[in-house]
Amino acid sequence: MTAVETLIDDFYVLQADLATRVLASADGADDPLAAWLESHAARLAPAEAIAVELRVATAPDLAMLVVAGRQLRQALG
Repeated sequence: MTAVETLIDDFYVLQADLATRVLASADGADDPLAAWLESHAARLAPAEAIAVELRVATAPDLAMLVVAGRQLRQALG
């Protein structure tokens, strides 16, 4: 498996983990994602910073994506 394939797999795992956490904490919220993001804003701040960099980059490189995955994984605990 190449580094890119591994990174893609990691992002799929992170996405599934995030979705599970959001839905588990929904507690009848009208917008479960917004509620979860608000309650975890401080922990997500470093991941959001790299996400902003990725959005403005014309072509994010592998290193940026690896850092983003690591930041998100740390934010999720």
